[in-house]
Amino acid sequence: MRKNKLILNLLIACGYLFAQAPSLSLVYDEKSLVYYGLDFSKAIFLGNFSNIGSENCSATVLKNKYMLAWNQIVLNEKDKYNLQEAYKKESIDYHLETTVSHNSKIDTNTILAHSLENFSKNHLTESDIDKLIHGYTFPKTNQSLGLMYVVDYFNKNEKNGCVWVVFFNIHTKTVLHAEPFTTPAGGFGLRNYWAKVVYGAIADSKKAYNGKWKKLLKKSK
Repeated sequence: MRKNKLILNLLIACGYLFAQAPSLSLVYDEKSLVYYGLDFSKAIFLGNFSNIGSENCSATVLKNKYMLAWNQIVLNEKDKYNLQEAYKKESIDYHLETTVSHNSKIDTNTILAHSLENFSKNHLTESDIDKLIHGYTFPKTNQSLGLMYVVDYFNKNEKNGCVWVVFFNIHTKTVLHAEPFTTPAGGFGLRNYWAKVVYGAIADSKKAYNGKWKKLLKKSK
């Protein structure tokens, strides 16, 4: 049963990728993009986050300290979290204040889930991503291509996390391509431990950008 479910999910994912293939051309054609940061507004934190080292990590601390830190690390360590290299762009503009503002409205009563009961990977859908992007108000810009990382979950029990890499048209808020990447956590300290998931999403989407996405684009032409 589990094997059949995995096959079904794979077929659905492949179908979705083929449906998005024509929009991928815009992702490749644009020479620059605006990166808006990590959106945590729909994220679920599974397991006991307070037992990583000695750091106190209530839902409020996650929201007010670590969500900011995880967003900032991509900006502060551009050589390591190299978006420009990953997506072969001539330039990247960083507008993190857009997602930081959005994250500030998160209800901390909804983000922690100590039990895995009733949780299914990935709990977000393409429809959820589309609604999320359409709910944003983006600052005026001459650029067209936007990029946002939407965190689906951080799973302490399984030591991994899932991040959606979302490319969209800034002016129309049309999602051009969205794909979830599940990668392992790891490292010293709570900030670095989960930042590795973001690093993994960049690395895996870089492979997809240079591999399967490009192949889908060629097949669609």
